[in-house]
Amino acid sequence: MSSSGGMVLPEEACRSLLDHWADGTFLLDRSLTIRRACDKAARLLGISTDRLAGTSLVDLAWDPGTFDDMRTDLPGSASIRRAWGIRSLRASDGRRLFVEMVAHGRDDEIVCIAHDVTARASVEERLARSEASFRALIERSCDMIAVHREGRIVYANSALATLLAWTTADELVGSPLIELVHPEDRPQTAERIRSLRDDSSTVPFVEVRLLRKDGGHLPAWVGAVNVVFDGLPCILAIGRDMTEQRRLQAQLALADRMASLGTLAAGVAHEINNPLTYVLLGLDAVSGRLRRARKHIERGAPPAELSATLDDVDALLETTTEGAQRVRKIVWDLRRFGRAEEDTRALVSVESAIDLAVGMATHELRHRARVERHDQGEMPPVSANEGRLAQVFLNLLINAAHSFPQQVDRNRIDIRTQSNETSVVVHISDNGSGIATEHLPRLFDPFFTTKPVGMGTGLGLSVCHGIISSFGGTITVESTLGEGSTFTVTLPTQLGPPSQRPSQSRPDMSGRPRRLRVLVVDDEEAIGRSLGAALASLGEIVTASTVARAKEMILVDPTFDIVLTDVRMPDEGGLGLRRWLKDHHPGLSGRVLFMTGGRLEDHERAELDDQPELLLVKPFDCSDLVTRIEALVSPGKPRLGR
Repeated sequence: MSSSGGMVLPEEACRSLLDHWADGTFLLDRSLTIRRACDKAARLLGISTDRLAGTSLVDLAWDPGTFDDMRTDLPGSASIRRAWGIRSLRASDGRRLFVEMVAHGRDDEIVCIAHDVTARASVEERLARSEASFRALIERSCDMIAVHREGRIVYANSALATLLAWTTADELVGSPLIELVHPEDRPQTAERIRSLRDDSSTVPFVEVRLLRKDGGHLPAWVGAVNVVFDGLPCILAIGRDMTEQRRLQAQLALADRMASLGTLAAGVAHEINNPLTYVLLGLDAVSGRLRRARKHIERGAPPAELSATLDDVDALLETTTEGAQRVRKIVWDLRRFGRAEEDTRALVSVESAIDLAVGMATHELRHRARVERHDQGEMPPVSANEGRLAQVFLNLLINAAHSFPQQVDRNRIDIRTQSNETSVVVHISDNGSGIATEHLPRLFDPFFTTKPVGMGTGLGLSVCHGIISSFGGTITVESTLGEGSTFTVTLPTQLGPPSQRPSQSRPDMSGRPRRLRVLVVDDEEAIGRSLGAALASLGEIVTASTVARAKEMILVDPTFDIVLTDVRMPDEGGLGLRRWLKDHHPGLSGRVLFMTGGRLEDHERAELDDQPELLLVKPFDCSDLVTRIEALVSPGKPRLGR
């Protein structure tokens, strides 16, 4: 045998070299016929060296075309020094072998070294099949899936594209993942991604609002895990569309809310009837005092006698106003509680939601337990729906009240609030009957209740759990039978000021530089008369009980500074009036304030959502109304229609 340098090896030396080589070795001619094979090659193929001699390497191939490129190259080459890569051979027992082949030689003597890589190739093949199956699985998944690396999407499945209103998944590849998340949920999402990068293999599922291409948003239950994708470390995020589940939860929450209102109905009626009684009695007394004052004037009574009567009127009116404000607050609270039907979130104060719940449950609690508040101080706001958050606290308070026997003097409900950098925590504790240990694991299950038949639906705590989870929080319970229970609600904090109720202070009506002309449109004529009296110091107040009558007045004399109209009336309503003004008096259409005494329909809310400052909710304060009017008509602006 001659080497590439021309040295000729003796036959025995060549055989010894082949037999002691670490890998299977073949001595080939240019037609790929085996002249000699070492024992290692024979054992690898399961064929004796004698039988291998004279056999073509092509006959040992797994596929007929395995060595076609080698058969083409060899005849035209004077010398060979080439890596032939991984080739597939068939063993005598039918097994498929993978060998990495390297050839050296010249003329008609070629040494081919075959390194067995079957185990490695098998692993690589299984890995390739696994990756292909993985891609097929996530592509066919009904859940939304995105794989991202360094914050940018490298793969998105069709479900993600469809649910977020994109035409194809390829449109999402390369875009920042965080841009698919609602702005209010981005800090939490960014923190979860950092946690995965730092020290976690997975993060738990939480509710996240995803942004659709059409501008809407989609509630999703989102989790994430570290994976290797296309050979590189990535994060796989999976999200499940929660729209239908949220709809069902809203229906359950509504059922629970109606049950709560049914429980509280008698108490609310009592809380309204008490102040309403002294409002009516006070007005009756005022009427009598005014008749007496008229008689004093008619008979020329001394000024001191008339002044005393008017002082009585002032005192009675103060008491009457206080009663009316109490009724107004109850109506306001009922409306805030009713807003839980709206699937909206804002920055709200936890203390405000607790105040609302305690106010709603006052009558139910008053005769059962003493309520004590222990507030840490001003709490940071949370992103929530105030009505639904109040529904949770109301449910917990009513459950606590129902856990007591009749000895009111020792019954106590403690409400403690505290906060840290990341969360607000509310503890509602009672010293009532407590909950059996075996019941605690099922306490938040739907339709599970420990109350007697007819006393509960079993929805309350399940709904509470769903509401708090939707806000990214948790609700837990600790209880000892016979000693009492503590429910703990934890909510993530948000930056920014909480929503506030409008001020109830009375307006300063003096010192205005000019008189205004205001058109009041309301089918309740008493409201029109009352607004006329309340706003008399502003200028000329004109009233109309229908939109049709308001249009007639504007056509005759359009010189109004402000139009104050009810949203809903027997004819087309206030929104229809504004649309008419846009066509006939566009300047005046920008000076319209709306009033409503009930819940807005979806189409009405859509027209006013981006202009909340134009909507007054009845009953409202005169101060709030005057502030809104001043915002629309400032002394520096010209009067409309003049």
